[in-house]
Amino acid sequence: MSTSPPESGAAAVHRVYELEHLAPELHAAVRATPAVKFESVFRARFGIALMHLFMPRVATAGVRVRDQKVAPRAGGPKVRVRLYEPEAPNARKGGRPAMVFAHWGGFVVGGLKTEHRRCVWLCRELGMTVVSVDYRLAPENPFPAGLDDCFAALRWLIESAEALGVDRTCIAVGGTSAGGGLAAGLALRARNEGVGLRWQYLGFPVLDATCSTRSATAHTDTPNWTAQANQLMWEYYLQGKPPTELASPLSAATLEGLPETVLWTAEFDPLHDEAVRYAERLKAAGVATHFFDYPAAMHGFDSLPIEEGIVARARRDQTSVIQSIFAGDRPSAGRP
Repeated sequence: MSTSPPESGAAAVHRVYELEHLAPELHAAVRATPAVKFESVFRARFGIALMHLFMPRVATAGVRVRDQKVAPRAGGPKVRVRLYEPEAPNARKGGRPAMVFAHWGGFVVGGLKTEHRRCVWLCRELGMTVVSVDYRLAPENPFPAGLDDCFAALRWLIESAEALGVDRTCIAVGGTSAGGGLAAGLALRARNEGVGLRWQYLGFPVLDATCSTRSATAHTDTPNWTAQANQLMWEYYLQGKPPTELASPLSAATLEGLPETVLWTAEFDPLHDEAVRYAERLKAAGVATHFFDYPAAMHGFDSLPIEEGIVARARRDQTSVIQSIFAGDRPSAGRP
């Protein structure tokens, strides 16, 4: 079940990482995963390409998957998106819920294949339309290029809602890791520009360009993400420019007016403490916040093709809280 954000200092992220600290069902995956190497963009992208090549095939029965391009309002390059739509008839009055989704990858690697499994799951298991965004990557396209692409996809989804059978009052933004940071920035931009959102879905989100929390400095050898990779990511993404709140959402002056939030993190993750702080600030700002803090887990653990233990628990938690949001009848933040 969802929990309220913990008080500062209550989280158990202060152990030095050892494999034995992780849940047993994660050990084999960690042993098989190469250490994070982010010093070379080329090598990082090559590694992700290999991962995609050997990734287990995801069954898409019950889900229509199609790619298309979206034209931004203010010009610029078209944005490639992948649309996931349930094949089952919609039983929900007013159209389906929908989400604009951004993949993980440190703003530098990844694409539409990266979170294909999660997007299929969100679509099939929760009956929502998902718009996955192939946003431009740094360092060739630093901030705000990726965010602009996600915002173009959000505008397109809202404008195409009737044609897509989507409920305009139940649109979300979501993502994991860097994609979670993009989703959080997108929610802030939507609030600032009066674009209504129902909720946001933030997994292990990148939120703090200062990299100054304890977890962001202490976790130098954790699986899937490290303090060193975190620092390099921000250098690639910002290119020496000072971060705004849309790049580094934890620095926002206020979080008031943001939509209902589902947010989760893991004990052995450099991004752990900034997620805890963001959850605390959301709650203090009066935002309905469903926060999950998983002990004995690492960054991105719930993307693994494992159907037991803590991975299965995380999916159950997300399913339960998302269904509760769909069952509610609260207005969108901002103007429709």
